[in-house]
Amino acid sequence: MKYFLYYGFIGDWIVAQFKARDVFGILIAFCIIVLGAIVCEWILSDLKKKGENLLYIGAVCGYVLIYGLITLAVSSVFCFVVLVLARIDDLNKFEESEIVEETNNVRREFLWEELLFSDKILASLDHYHQDLYKYELDNLFNDESCTAEEAKEQIKKWDYYLDNPMEGSERWKEQHLND
Repeated sequence: MKYFLYYGFIGDWIVAQFKARDVFGILIAFCIIVLGAIVCEWILSDLKKKGENLLYIGAVCGYVLIYGLITLAVSSVFCFVVLVLARIDDLNKFEESEIVEETNNVRREFLWEELLFSDKILASLDHYHQDLYKYELDNLFNDESCTAEEAKEQIKKWDYYLDNPMEGSERWKEQHLND
């Protein structure tokens, strides 16, 4: 009975009843303790009368040992599975972070190239659109969720002005000197 009080599910419930000071729960817990003690005493006295006390105690200990070993094995397998799943999750997070970092590096390289060779596009834009182009490059450079392909698509729209410079831009003035 002491084992069930200290380690069993019933023992946890009984201790919780005393801690909660629930009168009805304490009465039920008291009945369980008294009935358990009576049953244990009855079994032990019956075993002593028959002289087979050692055999029954050995059987109970064997049962507890086997039950404990089975529980230990199941718990070990469960812990192993949880550790393997946690390891796999860590590896996936590591691979995802590598992919994201690689994508960010590719995007930044593209944008650095675009920035270095942006003088042609800037010469084809008026002052307001030059500021807009610079602002968009800056946003794309700092946007971690943007991929290199998305950045290329957004920057490609400015290539239109290489062939068709805006009115008032340096390239437009060069093309229309005679006008």
